[in-house]
Formats: sequence, structure tokens, C-alpha cells
Amino acid sequence: MNSTKGQIAVIIILIVVVLIVAGVGGLVYYKYSQSQKKNQQLQSQVNDLQKQINANNNANNNATNKPTNQTSTKCTKTGTMPTNGYVLSGSNSRLIAESELTNLTPWQLKVARNEIYARHGRTFVHQDLACYFSNQNWYTINPNFSESQLSSTENKNVATILNYEKKISSLCTDYDSGC
Repeated sequence: MNSTKGQIAVIIILIVVVLIVAGVGGLVYYKYSQSQKKNQQLQSQVNDLQKQINANNNANNNATNKPTNQTSTKCTKTGTMPTNGYVLSGSNSRLIAESELTNLTPWQLKVARNEIYARHGRTFVHQDLACYFSNQNWYTINPNFSESQLSSTENKNVATILNYEKKISSLCTDYDSGC
């Protein structure tokens, strides 16, 4: 009889151990599945935020330099350009009035502003300007160019033209339209 009682006690202990192990295993599985759900939710939120950031970046890129009175999203090289001359002759020696700028296209304004620098041999990062000025017989690159070489008149003219470009929301101011 003692042996039967001992066997029953062992069986009960085994059943309790199995139930504990099963309970711990279930708890571990439950916690694991909950963490997986949280990871998926977090990843979904990260993806949604990334989509919002991309959409905002695209909206900001589309809005940069986009004037209200122009429908183009690029700077177009329009307007008659002088051959081996200057858009604004004398911009290195006399003050330019805003009224002289009103009939110029955004491309002509960009060239007029940068021809002040080109007279001193500045090299240009924008390919549209580099190509344009390389075709002018008066333009020679100065490897020692410095903005300090500009006179106060030239600096005022650069500011006048740039301010007018901003006033009309020129698409050409910071846009490189290439060669």
C-alpha cells in the first residue's frame, strides 16, 4: 500500500511539474507573441512616418523657388542674350535701378547678376552659367578670384538683382538648367 501511495504522490508531483512547465511555456509564448505584435506596430509607425517625411520632402522640393505667377517648375533659358556683350552693360561701374530689370526674363536676371562675378573671372558651379560664360569672348577664368575684388557698386548691383529675383520668385536663382 505504501508503494501505491508513493506512486500516486510521484504521479501528482509529475502532473504539477508538467502543469507548471506548460504554464511557464504558455506565458513565455504569450509574452513573445505580444512583443512581436508591438514590434510590428512600431515598424508600421516607422514606415508611416517615413512616408510622411518623404511626402513633406517632395512637397518642399516642389515648393522651392516656385513662384505664384509662373507655371514652370524649371528655369528656362528665354530672352535674347547678347553675343559677346553684357545683359546689363556697365553693371560694374554704375548702379542698376530695379526699373532696368522689369523686362528681363528670370534667365537673363541670373546671367546679369553673375556677369558681375564673371568680369572678375569667377568659375561657376552651375553648368548653365559655366557654359554660357565660356562662350563669351571677354570671359577669362581667374584662379585667384575672390569676392573681395568686387567694388561696392558691383556688390550693390548683385544685391539689387538678387532682391528682384526673389521679389518675382524667379525659378532660375538657384536652379542649374545645365548646358
